Amino acid sequence: MSPTATPFYESLPELFQLVHRYELFKDGKVWADALPLHNPEELAAQWQLLADKSETGVKKFVETHFTFAAEEESVRFSLYEDAEEHIRNLWSHLLRKGNFEVVPGSSLISLPFDYIVPGGRFNEIYYWDSYFTMLGLAAHGHHGVIEGMIKNFDFFIHQYGFIPNGNRSYFLSRSQPPFFAMMVELLMEFKGQEAGLPYLPALVSEYNFWMKPPRSVTVDGHHVLNRYADNSASPRIEMYRDDQHLAAEVEDEDTLFLHLRSACESGWDFSWRWMDEANDLHTIRTHDLIPVDLNALLFKAETIIANLYRLQHEGEKASIYDKKAEARKEAMQRYCWNEGWFDYDLKANMITSKVTAAAMVPLFVNLCTAEEANITAKVALNHLLADGGLLTTATVSGQQWDAPNGWAPLQWIAVKGLQNYGMYDEANDIADRWLGLNQKIYRQTGKMLEKYNVQNTDLPGGGGEYPVQDGFGWTNGVFVALKHRNNANLML
Repeated sequence: MSPTATPFYESLPELFQLVHRYELFKDGKVWADALPLHNPEELAAQWQLLADKSETGVKKFVETHFTFAAEEESVRFSLYEDAEEHIRNLWSHLLRKGNFEVVPGSSLISLPFDYIVPGGRFNEIYYWDSYFTMLGLAAHGHHGVIEGMIKNFDFFIHQYGFIPNGNRSYFLSRSQPPFFAMMVELLMEFKGQEAGLPYLPALVSEYNFWMKPPRSVTVDGHHVLNRYADNSASPRIEMYRDDQHLAAEVEDEDTLFLHLRSACESGWDFSWRWMDEANDLHTIRTHDLIPVDLNALLFKAETIIANLYRLQHEGEKASIYDKKAEARKEAMQRYCWNEGWFDYDLKANMITSKVTAAAMVPLFVNLCTAEEANITAKVALNHLLADGGLLTTATVSGQQWDAPNGWAPLQWIAVKGLQNYGMYDEANDIADRWLGLNQKIYRQTGKMLEKYNVQNTDLPGGGGEYPVQDGFGWTNGVFVALKHRNNANLML
């Protein structure tokens, strides 16, 4: 049985587009996630019978034939003033039960095991979010939920050959930063090394997905590195009207869509990191860049796969992946290192000079030399350290993955990366600033937020395509993990 049905926007494209033309929803994701009240055949028949396709007629049709997820409200457990106690109670609120019940016309992909959603407008599992959510689940002893989420990602790989951005049909053209190997590594930390072996075939399959063009690029004839790439050159279903409006101002809309979607695969949607001009999203060029963080994560995946093959007494296969990891490290040092870690611009054939928190990922995965780590830390702390933690970039662009915002996953990566190289004071300083900011905002609002303003801790985070969301999966996970970072049972 297929875990998803044909979504209504594919079977009724005229209806889908008219709703956007009339701007019936402020947030396009609400419409993309709508649930038809009838089976596709009946819905199509009702649409064919509709004579009035004016704004009023279409609005009435949608109200009559669709239902929508209730707007998530902030969940405040008034008995608790401490953010961690709030999070303990949030886990069950953010839990979705696994099942194979397919709703005809829905964009949701059914999953067999329970999973945690981020919260707010994000009512589905997300790939890279889930790793950071798992850190908090592990600290709170929810090992069964972690294993279920890993099994869902294993299911994705067997079903589609890769892990999509999330369990929506409109995400099936792209993935997200490849943290699956690190999820398996986390599972092995609390369940034993043998627990990773059943996932080795899926790890290899996902790795092969990343190593195919266009995500794999051969630079200068023989150095193989990777980039983010979506397989579709069209407006995103969940942000359809926004993408159409943006494309109306460029000559080559297909290329714009490719760059926008590739940025979504990066998780950094959107950032000056991908743009030629900080205040102009039309200049986005994600697909032209070799991202340092993606390649560092694939280096980590190569080392984990090699270790699992060794554990399985397949030394020859382990050696293959050891060599892949070493070759990637050498290529990254050639193309992404220049007194700091940076992305490489394929179009300009040169390393970029934009300082971003992505530079901490090589430290996070133990790819650096000690000297490289020290130089990277100095650059990052000089440019990105703010009152509330680490900035994503130091540039204000109006995009959410830029100043003044800080994000939970990047705080964890920086703290763990610094600790890997013995920079404990610097790591603890970032952790304490971030925890203090999270706790302060929680006491003011009763919310754990998706992102935070780390430059002015009296103001909320902002920017991007939608309001700041509360819930919030990875913020919860990183807050708990950082708070418990000195616990001997946590691998930090």
